[in-house]
Amino acid sequence: QQFVLSSQDRARLVAVDFAAVSTDGTPITDLRADEVQLRIDGRTRAIRSLEYVPVAGAPGLGGLIPFGTNASADQGRSVVLLVDLETIRPGREAALKEEVGRFVRTLGPQDRAALVTIPYGGLKVDLTSDHTRIVQALAPLSGQAPSAESESDAACRTRTTLVSLRGAIDDLRGGEGPVAVVLFSGSMASPTGVVAMQSGQAIGRCQLLREHFQHVADAVANARAQMYIVQPELQMTSAGQAGLEHLTGVTGAPLL
Repeated sequence: QQFVLSSQDRARLVAVDFAAVSTDGTPITDLRADEVQLRIDGRTRAIRSLEYVPVAGAPGLGGLIPFGTNASADQGRSVVLLVDLETIRPGREAALKEEVGRFVRTLGPQDRAALVTIPYGGLKVDLTSDHTRIVQALAPLSGQAPSAESESDAACRTRTTLVSLRGAIDDLRGGEGPVAVVLFSGSMASPTGVVAMQSGQAIGRCQLLREHFQHVADAVANARAQMYIVQPELQMTSAGQAGLEHLTGVTGAPLL
């Protein structure tokens, strides 16, 4: 969001970048202003104009992740791939690597991609148009998900991941234009008070709050990023699914 004060009437104008997609990730191209509701601080605000920015070039991940930019097409697009290795089971990385490899091969020569592992490892490949570097950096990565995890451990892991995710997105602020952020995560615990309860008591060793999720949403907005969350495997607990859904709720990112 960008805030601009008018020198004439002191009116506050808010520019909001957002992606409108259907349940299967297909872009909605005929959205009208009267079909969009903008709420700030709980209040509905008037929409002065609505501009559609078409998706340029090749399709996104598996044809499901569209992303566009107001910048010139000659400048290419930017996409940051974040892999949560702590939720990928050892030996189950092959499908993820294959899909990411397929995706980067659809990028145009001017498109840039970066690879980051979270919560540990950090930046593996900075934004580059040499897409083979992404594939090469993926090759040695292996899943680090434990065979068993308590609710308390899941809360601690999720909080650490959210902090790392927020930091990675904060690093995108001040970039050349909008960027697509794709998070690959298999599981997240829910914040305390949603489903993260144990025997009627909130998990205390690593208290996971709604604010931890909201901080990620704020970082996405400040970076003018379009976020997508990809669940590599469908086999997870309902608690792990609920945490991912909570993240989609606060960020507006589709869960694919």
